[in-house]
Amino acid sequence: MNLGALALRAGEITEAEQVFQRVLEILERIRSQPPISYWAEFMAGECRLGLGEVELAQEEYAEGIGRQPAPFPRDRESALNGVLRAAKLRALGIGQNRRERDAQTHRLCECGPRK
Repeated sequence: MNLGALALRAGEITEAEQVFQRVLEILERIRSQPPISYWAEFMAGECRLGLGEVELAQEEYAEGIGRQPAPFPRDRESALNGVLRAAKLRALGIGQNRRERDAQTHRLCECGPRK
């Protein structure tokens, strides 16, 4: 994941996308065998943002937040920071001003399982 973020920062989009895709493949295997940690969904969400897949990222984060046991507040905050970093690196346009950015970020991190 960090390698993907670094590649995005360096403008190496193709390499970043390959890294994020590989992480998603690994996470898929991990998530096929319970117990599943909410961190798996948070990581998948960050990968999806890195790939520019905002709606899928929102679903991943929502699933992680809705998981039992529920994420600790500090873990939710850490996931939110991941959203902001990934969105900034990928230039997903999350908010031109603070109010809009906060509203869009909140939507990415809404509670609840996938529908």
